[in-house]
Amino acid sequence: MTTRISQDKLNSLVTKEDYKAFKEEMKMDMRSVIEESMKESMATFTAELKEIKKENEMIKTDMNSMKANMAKMQEDIKLLTLENNHNNQYSRKGHLRILGIPDDGNNISEKCIEQVVIAVNKNMDGDCHLKEDDIEVAHRLPNLKHQEDKPRPMIVLFLSRKVRDNLLRKRKALKGKPLVIMEDLSPGNRSLLWRAKQHADSKDVWAHNGKVWATRLSDNRKIQLDILDNLDDKLRN
Repeated sequence: MTTRISQDKLNSLVTKEDYKAFKEEMKMDMRSVIEESMKESMATFTAELKEIKKENEMIKTDMNSMKANMAKMQEDIKLLTLENNHNNQYSRKGHLRILGIPDDGNNISEKCIEQVVIAVNKNMDGDCHLKEDDIEVAHRLPNLKHQEDKPRPMIVLFLSRKVRDNLLRKRKALKGKPLVIMEDLSPGNRSLLWRAKQHADSKDVWAHNGKVWATRLSDNRKIQLDILDNLDDKLRN
């Protein structure tokens, strides 16, 4: 037998106050669940954020370390480049390069020495008397592509630094003549000399004792140049 409860009977069992209290209790329960869930989510988010910050700090530390290492490597490369250029130039202190000696295609050292002595004594007009015994070795160097129609340059190693320096000092007597005597510069210094001569802010450029010098156009100041110099900064005020 089924017992039926009338609507009036049901209404009499659940009052408005009971319904209101139940509703408030449900709201509080839901609020509590939501707040607890938010706390858990916030705790998880805070932990993850803390971990991300920690990882970022580690990455930042690694980046700073890498930058410091790169800076040291660049400084080491700079020092090694300068040292290598210095050593290369020092090894050439007994050499001279001579241009304009007639070229018969021969590259035998003894023949080259003879040609050097004849050409120097002829063009110096007695201002310098060079002997074959003053030279240890001499040989031709390859011409640059745009200078193939000219005599190959001659590289000369002197037995005496005194003889070499004396010849270098008296080369002014060769002005206007086909013979040119110059210091034998390292590849780095030769490149520097050429770049400085091409620079718009240089007045005069020359090499002396393995060093490259320039007179600045703006103030006529003589300054020494180095292979790692920024010529724009060095030659401009």
